[in-house]
Amino acid sequence: MTNIRSVIEPSVINELMLKTAVENQGPQALQANKIVEEDGIPFEHVLLLQLDFRNILQIENLWQFKALRKLQLDNNIIEKIEGLEELKNLTWLDLSFNNIEHIEGLSHLSKLEDLSLYSNRITKLENLDQLSKLQVLSVGNNLIDDFENVLYLRSLKNVQCLNLAGNPVTGRENYRLQVAAHLSQLRYLDYRIISKEEKVVASEKYGHVVEELVAADLIKEKEKEEIRKEEEKRLLHKEAFVENFEGSQFFDLMFAEDKVGTLFTMLPGTEKYFKTFKEQFIKTVEDLLKLGLDEHQRRNNERREFLKSVEETVLNNRALGTEKVEAFVEYKNSVFQELQQLDPESENPEVVEKFNSLFQEFHRETSLLLNELMNLEMTLIDQLEEIYREFEHQLTEMVNSFVELVHVSMAHLRELEQFYTEDLSELAMSCLERFIRNDVDLDLPEGLHVVFVNKDTVKNAVSSSHEHRLAVIDEREDILTSTIYIWMNDLLNQLNLEEQERNRHKVLEINHFIDKQREEVDENRDLASEEDIHFCL
Repeated sequence: MTNIRSVIEPSVINELMLKTAVENQGPQALQANKIVEEDGIPFEHVLLLQLDFRNILQIENLWQFKALRKLQLDNNIIEKIEGLEELKNLTWLDLSFNNIEHIEGLSHLSKLEDLSLYSNRITKLENLDQLSKLQVLSVGNNLIDDFENVLYLRSLKNVQCLNLAGNPVTGRENYRLQVAAHLSQLRYLDYRIISKEEKVVASEKYGHVVEELVAADLIKEKEKEEIRKEEEKRLLHKEAFVENFEGSQFFDLMFAEDKVGTLFTMLPGTEKYFKTFKEQFIKTVEDLLKLGLDEHQRRNNERREFLKSVEETVLNNRALGTEKVEAFVEYKNSVFQELQQLDPESENPEVVEKFNSLFQEFHRETSLLLNELMNLEMTLIDQLEEIYREFEHQLTEMVNSFVELVHVSMAHLRELEQFYTEDLSELAMSCLERFIRNDVDLDLPEGLHVVFVNKDTVKNAVSSSHEHRLAVIDEREDILTSTIYIWMNDLLNQLNLEEQERNRHKVLEINHFIDKQREEVDENRDLASEEDIHFCL
């Protein structure tokens, strides 16, 4: 029998479909106290949207529904879950009776509580980890046959109602008891409440299996936590410009791509020189790491103090402006009240003169207010410029001081490397003489035989390794110093641009306010003789 859907053209979620759907739903689909505007439905206020039985193939054009809580897309021909990223307030989603094969595109819906994917083509439960508030999950009548999918749901601690009916997995022996045992928080499974008796039997029969899984989960969680902490630490070190400075990371970088240099560390008698070199090198780098973290904290503290000063200065300035505006509004109210008592068409010239005088005076007062507000803004600009200059000075001093200490530390690392190279060179020459004499007691590392030909080949090999190690130190020094200066310049430029933008908006705001006051009095001039004058404060 031919499915009627297959002979109907797929629909597109367009503006007309959305407008029609919202209008058909009526006022109950809108937020309380929101009125439908003349130019159309305000989609950003819609709470419920029904788009079922419309032969929709693709989810799109829903980004405007930012307040949406319930979305009904069942009984369509949707193949992929997508286009829902902006619906962050969604709590209820129905995608049942579609052609969906994979669970995806839901990670941004952190408020979702009820999800129906009933009667699709899903074979695997996945990508639900971010739905921590999910309470109801319906995936019945799909193609799920592996019990691992049930185990996957153990991470969703708030799911109380689960529907798997109609999936091959439900044919598993003791299926219901196994699900009850592994998902102990469940209250309903496949339309039936899980009784206390079932939970007891499930625990007795599969409790040991669950305990093993819980123990394994704890180990995994611990591993994840360690990974998270390491990543957190790595990011902190990167922000402090001392990445790869912990432990032997920096030291190991010098030998990572130097095969011959690594072989030299295995020469008989090299151990004591290498050990001393490594210990002193790591100690210097660890001191530099601590310095970098301390300086990072100092810079952050300085930045916080700067932002605090900026905020306090802006708020104080705003308070003065608000005080002037409030005084002006009070004055405006008194003027309008007085105008109501005057008739501009009066035959008494004194009344007409008084009427016109009030309007002229009002315009003078608005000009005076404009000047006062602009002067306040100019004062604020001067104050902020002083704060910015002080912050730039302090930040530059801190960065320069840190960079100078970095140069000192790096010079010390090069010095340590030079000492090691000199000791290694002397030892290598001694080993060469023994090698040439065929000293049977000389245990030469495999791979160095091609180097130990004569003095020149040994010297060249030692020198090459030496230059490689110095290049690693130089490169790390260059990266550190260049990145911190780039960061500082970018930060200062960003702050400068933000202040320019704030100033631009403030000037526009002041001008808009003054223009509004002038327009208001001009618009009401012809209505001044009426009993009721409406104006906007």
